Amino acid sequence: MTKDILELESQKMSSDTFIDEIKNNYLSIVESTRKLIDGRQIELAIKLIREANQILMIGVGSSGNAAREFESSLLRIGIISKTVIDTHFQLMHTALLKDNDLIIAFSLSGSTKEVEETLLNAKRKNVKIISIPNFKLKLATQKKFTWRLVVQAFFRVVVNPIFDKSYFFRSRFLGSFR
Repeated sequence: MTKDILELESQKMSSDTFIDEIKNNYLSIVESTRKLIDGRQIELAIKLIREANQILMIGVGSSGNAAREFESSLLRIGIISKTVIDTHFQLMHTALLKDNDLIIAFSLSGSTKEVEETLLNAKRKNVKIISIPNFKLKLATQKKFTWRLVVQAFFRVVVNPIFDKSYFFRSRFLGSFR
């Protein structure tokens, strides 16, 4: 009996330790993400999203999944967007965009040729671009686009201010959300 109690206590301590390790890992991720965030870029991203006539999100592979997740987050707060993960369709959709539209490009590598080609086509049409790579892009790539945002927690940082309950409530019921 005493042995069983000691064993249970040991398991509880190790599970508490495990939970603390997970908590500390997430706190570390949040802190390192915070260091990457430039408040002016976040404000610009929010402004571009709010003012865009159409929002096209692009990405290939895992980056496409991130784009779909962000599309879902925007839809929950009443902003309609479209995610395209096929590179040929990305080019086709971009051909139809205008200067009051927005492309949000997700790229883990920051160097997918087809995505870069799509963004260059969008830039030629003066479409606004938010590029979200997993790490800082090479300087040559950075200069090609309107601006870049390097944030792993982009969804929460951008969606939460848009979703601010008081703003959302006023705008949804007063018709001024978009």
